[in-house]
Amino acid sequence: MNIGVVFANGFEELEGLAVVDILRRGKLNVSLIGLKGKEVTSSQKINITMDTVLDEVDFSELDMIILPGGPGTEKYFKMTKLKEAVSSFLNDENKWVCAICAAPSILGRWELLENRTVTGYPTIEIPNANVKRERVVVDGNLITAIGPGASMEFGFEILARITSDEQAQTLKQQMVM
Repeated sequence: MNIGVVFANGFEELEGLAVVDILRRGKLNVSLIGLKGKEVTSSQKINITMDTVLDEVDFSELDMIILPGGPGTEKYFKMTKLKEAVSSFLNDENKWVCAICAAPSILGRWELLENRTVTGYPTIEIPNANVKRERVVVDGNLITAIGPGASMEFGFEILARITSDEQAQTLKQQMVM
């Protein structure tokens, strides 16, 4: 399983890094993808070095795309390559798309959520979707979460779906959840 987490400047730390931490502890191959560069600055001004950048990614080699939210989320919207990849993944039952906080709103604005149920940050509109204000929502190959406080749940839900409930539970115990 090859996973790409796409980071824009202004990303929410918990939503990106907690998920990466959980998935790497789960022994999954996770690449950090900078939207525009290899150095990305978080919403709280923490600089993170990426493994690669969006322009260099071959999405056919990935099985999952994860989009953290935060103030930088709006930067996803204009990225045609990312939109095309997310659209393709949502239409392939063997691929996954995961988005948290404000990121599901971008999927809605891209008009990719028709007949889909999602969650997202309570004050952000998610167009073209059935919205449930739950902490984590799974709809087929789409996993969404409400915000930074649900980041660990989001990460463990992703891990459980692509490995097993047992592996996720074991890791929760090891991490004293």
